[in-house]
Amino acid sequence: MVEKTIALEGIILVDFLGVQNENIKMLATAFPKSKIVSRGNEIHIEGPTNELIKANEMIESLIEHYEKSKKITLENVEALLENKELENFSGKKGLILHGTHGTTVKPNSKNKKQKRISVFESISCYF
Repeated sequence: MVEKTIALEGIILVDFLGVQNENIKMLATAFPKSKIVSRGNEIHIEGPTNELIKANEMIESLIEHYEKSKKITLENVEALLENKELENFSGKKGLILHGTHGTTVKPNSKNKKQKRISVFESISCYF
């Protein structure tokens, strides 16, 4: 058994871990031989080396996603567990971009979505 601690610096815990730690609990169910627990602003992983490495990589991916969107959802965790592309694991259909403080900007109709996509594709600089 190997042990690792990951510090969650500068992260709003409820937005990362979910309500009642539902995001981490879902992740923990994917690794039955390991123990994944959140305490304060740290996540402790204990288990076999191969599971620990995989769990650590997934948590690091979730941290990267959190830094972009400022929120982790159950859909994000599910997508990560299903090995889906990280670029598409926002969990929200029609999502085009993130605004200030992680708020999402999405079109209200298919027509608006197509217009925004065509505008974004014609712009050479994204920010």
